[in-house]
Amino acid sequence: MQGYDESPFQALPPVVVALALAVALPELALSAADRGLLGAGAAGWRIEALKALGVFPRLLDLGAARGDVIAAEPWRLATFPFVHRGFADMLFGVVFVLALGKFVAEAMGTLATLAVFFGAAIFGALLWWALGGASAPLAGAYVPAYGLIGAFTFVLFTRAGAAGGSRLAAFRLIGFLMAIQLAFSLLFGAADWWMGEMAGFLFGFAISFVAAPGRARVFLERIRSR
Repeated sequence: MQGYDESPFQALPPVVVALALAVALPELALSAADRGLLGAGAAGWRIEALKALGVFPRLLDLGAARGDVIAAEPWRLATFPFVHRGFADMLFGVVFVLALGKFVAEAMGTLATLAVFFGAAIFGALLWWALGGASAPLAGAYVPAYGLIGAFTFVLFTRAGAAGGSRLAAFRLIGFLMAIQLAFSLLFGAADWWMGEMAGFLFGFAISFVAAPGRARVFLERIRSR
């Protein structure tokens, strides 16, 4: 029958496939190394990857104290989503990227999707640090994934408004995730990464006001009319 021989990736925008692979492939190698499948010399790859790509508050503190951007190693703000603490972390991150990235890319386009993903990662990491984040290193795709949730929420928010429906319904997903995080924190205690994730969500929602197709023009027109 027609369609059964098609790749499931054909339905996904290329930018989403690229981001999902960038999140997944390093973890597949690190998981194989953890299990000794790549030789004894690969056993410490995960620790080295976290050291090389994760965000450490002490480095940002050092850069701020010296007024030296290079000392803060700012490239880590864009690399930390691609290294994880374990396979499960990566798996959930990829699910978010595939599901929400597809929605955002189809609604807003490739460049907007990249702006949301990397912008949320950078903003989320910086706000996590500014608020005293100490659970170093910050790593994994959750922060930019929450940025995609923010953009997803924005699209639902604007569509609900255009249809005359309740815009509050657009916030159901983030409300559900926040409730889960609260439950986990009460039961098991929680690291402070949630601050970066919420910051990522806020960035994704806010940037969509200008990143979504046609929104920049509307935004500028509203400013000029004041």
